[in-house]
Amino acid sequence: MNKQTLSSALEESFLRFKDQTAIRFDGNTFTYSDLDKITGKLAGELVSEGLKPGDRVAVRLPKGMAVVIVHLACLRSGIVTLPLNPLYSEEELKYFLSDSRARGIVAEVGEKSFIELLRHDLQELEFIHYVDHSGREWIEQDFKNDRSISRHAVRPDDGAIMFYTSGTTGPPKGCIMAQKSCIVNLTAISQAWGITDKDRLMHVLPLNHAHGLYVALFGSLLNGCFVFMKKSFDAEEVLRDIDDHKLSLFMGVPTHYNRFLKIKEANRFSIDSMRLFISGSAPLSQETFTDFKETFGYEVLERYGMTEIGIHVSNPLKGERLPGKVGFPLPGAEARVVDIGTGDILGPGKTGELQVRGPNVFSGYWRKPEETEKCFSRDGWFKTGDLAEVNEDGYFSIVGRLKDLIISGGLNISPLEVESVINSHPAVSESAVIGVPDRDFGEKVVAYIVLNENCKAPSLEEIQAVCKQHLSSFKKPKEIYPVEKLPRNAMGKILKQQLRMGYSG
Repeated sequence: MNKQTLSSALEESFLRFKDQTAIRFDGNTFTYSDLDKITGKLAGELVSEGLKPGDRVAVRLPKGMAVVIVHLACLRSGIVTLPLNPLYSEEELKYFLSDSRARGIVAEVGEKSFIELLRHDLQELEFIHYVDHSGREWIEQDFKNDRSISRHAVRPDDGAIMFYTSGTTGPPKGCIMAQKSCIVNLTAISQAWGITDKDRLMHVLPLNHAHGLYVALFGSLLNGCFVFMKKSFDAEEVLRDIDDHKLSLFMGVPTHYNRFLKIKEANRFSIDSMRLFISGSAPLSQETFTDFKETFGYEVLERYGMTEIGIHVSNPLKGERLPGKVGFPLPGAEARVVDIGTGDILGPGKTGELQVRGPNVFSGYWRKPEETEKCFSRDGWFKTGDLAEVNEDGYFSIVGRLKDLIISGGLNISPLEVESVINSHPAVSESAVIGVPDRDFGEKVVAYIVLNENCKAPSLEEIQAVCKQHLSSFKKPKEIYPVEKLPRNAMGKILKQQLRMGYSG
């Protein structure tokens, strides 16, 4: 694998595995040779339209072959793609296009009137292309053995993909991942998880997020994998497809695993072909880890990453996977836990901020030098904003977000720790704990709970009694609110800011 750029490594993969099936989606199959021809042709067309290496092109498409093709074509011509959720509102879309200074956008045909309304206020938006989400117009071209790929040399420091942070602490910030950062990170992931061209991936993640686009799709194509891509997730359908197509890899979020566990008579599905179940984007509870192992016989491999760094820490492929732990730094990556106040490095069992360093870490936020300066320590480590601990054996665990830390009466409380205990109550399916202003203590602990089916809501006293068995008294919730569901973003992360604003479920 070429270790210089993501673009060149993908081209090598297309040629090396040309006769193998790359993607199956919606009943259609595409070989690596098909991807080479289709994306090579489009890459040339994009350049002929006047787009240059480094230009940003937004991609606002539902999951389908069109979104795959346009991302790969842009990569091959040095154009930086900006994946966007098709559900974004007019105001949100306008912000992303304006802030990124996008020169182009590719959107679905049915959104033409919606996009045209924004065009007048976005002077830099010159290239607009509407396409069917199936990508039919590109797939059905007459190639005549001509790849027509642009010959622009893509350099290691050039941008590859531009992701925006979730914006939980302010407006979303743009992160451009460099070509070299991408290939270094994906190479480390492949080695850590043992991914080869023999693997067959069940792809259920959205393609407008780093997890689904960058880690799952690009990571698989770099290794010659077969990608069985589905529009959406249905637990029973997924298990049936794993059996029918003898799939070996699954990359998901904790919500997926919780839904697997709700299937009645799950053992009627044969999943013996599976080699590895991976979870990320949100913490996997110890209960889910244990229940999944008991039900399906597999230990989920939990890993840790974020938009700015890709995947940085992972449980071992061969070795003990500990529930509640995210594992060790990947090859070439470093991690440490530091005191929130002093910045001193903390030893095993101490809670502090997780800081990371490595060639996979981004260089800074797009057009936000002050924000960039704030997020790096004086000695060059990226401040993740996550609260973490490391044990005596070097396993890291994420115990919450620094911004979510509750300080009550001058004492620090990790919401994740309290949530884990509340979730052990037989009536509770899941919970989310936040701190709300309190006149006496500064903040008080408040819990939102989702009930298991046909269960009566426990009283506050019941929940407090469970917490008292496992936690210090000051950590128990002072209020509880049963809700039908918790607010989440597209990747399953709970939006605690909505809870703080008086979410009613």
